[in-house]
Amino acid sequence: LTTGVLKLLYDGVHFVNPFLLSRIIHAIGQGPDAANMAYIYAGGLVLTSFSEALLFAHYNRRGFRTGMRVRAALIMLIYDKSLRTLPWTTPESLERQLSSRPETRCSKFMAWVGGDGKGKGKGKGSSED
Repeated sequence: LTTGVLKLLYDGVHFVNPFLLSRIIHAIGQGPDAANMAYIYAGGLVLTSFSEALLFAHYNRRGFRTGMRVRAALIMLIYDKSLRTLPWTTPESLERQLSSRPETRCSKFMAWVGGDGKGKGKGKGSSED
């Protein structure tokens, strides 16, 4: 929920910058009397740019944190399922299979739903194994 609010605020601030730039250009064209207003608009432009960068950084951090939590939960789900269902032959094969299978399956699932865990989506129906 907080991530959505951050994105909404970021989008709102993102649309303010062109408006302020337009007001600066308009004030400069009016002559020296409007120069003070142009400085105020320029200060507002600096503040909105700073706010935009801050909101975008926090939005990305929260989005990546949520994605990492989903990925970790998926790996744990696959790991738990593997412990219950796969037949094991020797302790060495148990260790090797448990270390590779959950991550491989998670990567395949993430590629199938549109992301490979690194921010690059492959789309549904990917045939990469």
